[in-house]
Amino acid sequence: MARSEPERNRYGQYLLPDPKTGRRRAFTRTTTVAKTLSDTTALERWGKRMVAKGMAMQPHLVDIVRGEEDRDVLDSIAEAALKAAGAGDAAEAGTNLHTLTELVDLGQLRLADVPKGQAADVRAYVFGMQKAGVEVLQDYVEGLIVNSAIDVAGTFDRIVRLDGRLLIGDLKTGQDLKYSWGDIAVQLAVYANADAIYDAEANDYVPMPEVDKDRALVMHVPVGSGSFTLYEIDIRAGWEAALLAKQVRTHRSRKSWARCLSEFDGLLNEIERAETVDALHKLWSGNPGRWSAQHTSAAAARKALLSTNHALKAA
Repeated sequence: MARSEPERNRYGQYLLPDPKTGRRRAFTRTTTVAKTLSDTTALERWGKRMVAKGMAMQPHLVDIVRGEEDRDVLDSIAEAALKAAGAGDAAEAGTNLHTLTELVDLGQLRLADVPKGQAADVRAYVFGMQKAGVEVLQDYVEGLIVNSAIDVAGTFDRIVRLDGRLLIGDLKTGQDLKYSWGDIAVQLAVYANADAIYDAEANDYVPMPEVDKDRALVMHVPVGSGSFTLYEIDIRAGWEAALLAKQVRTHRSRKSWARCLSEFDGLLNEIERAETVDALHKLWSGNPGRWSAQHTSAAAARKALLSTNHALKAA
């Protein structure tokens, strides 16, 4: 497959031509859909612990954050704390392992030339695949798919052959997958049920091979373990969950949940009842966080009325 990386928007979504219309647009990421139904409580708690740890390791971040209200600045400080705590180290190591196994599968890197620090993991992957009889199809390493049924795009790791069947194969490098199987099943089901694969160099689509839509393979090589475990995963159930996730996302994006019957703005009421221009000025200076364009308009109208009344009284 063509290896040119397509453009993404600021949300990390692929910007691709629509397979039906040809118009360029953003597609929701497969991983985003896969996490829709996830319970993220444990992950959020872990993130909070890492931020706390990072802040303790980098005391100057505490000084920066003190009194800061800007959300972008606070986000960047939190990211710096996570990095200081090493929260991204495992992910970076996993990305490196993905790249090395990809190069080996494509015949672009010899096992003997794999860097020493990653050699044990890459060897475990290669020999484990050989022992299990899994053949990697070099034409389908890291392919970008579009799935129009749920309007997403994503990149599969491999299409492989096992016992005469073509299956989606996915390399996982985390230490423990027990909390991730639901997400993984959705992710691989989306790939297996894709319409087409995008060729970035040709800016066109090629047909998706007929892969097994009931089962997929997960190749688990925990970073630094030098071990390999092959799993078969139920992606028929994963596809059911993917369709449910699509419904949930549609549900979340609904805007017309409620309509306003009446409202009361206390500050607007005070403006309309102000007896002097000085009173209006005090309302403006005393409510910097609440004051809006609507309040400015109301204050101007009230000021004009007060001026008119004053002129009439003077006459």
